[in-house]
Amino acid sequence: MLHASRNNGPGTTRRQGRRWRKFNAAQDGVFVFHHTPIHASWVYQVEIFFSMLQRRILRLGCFASAQE
Repeated sequence: MLHASRNNGPGTTRRQGRRWRKFNAAQDGVFVFHHTPIHASWVYQVEIFFSMLQRRILRLGCFASAQE
């Protein structure tokens, strides 16, 4: 038995889910899928991190020109 984690974000479609279930059925159900909560997707966590970083740098930065 193989456990696999799937992202449950907005990019995941029902068609993809059906395709995975069909593939798993063809493999005699060897895969067990675990879905991440939508709000806990690792992609969203990375986006939040960079958003916080950007806000801190722009708010505290001292820039002489637009090129900096």
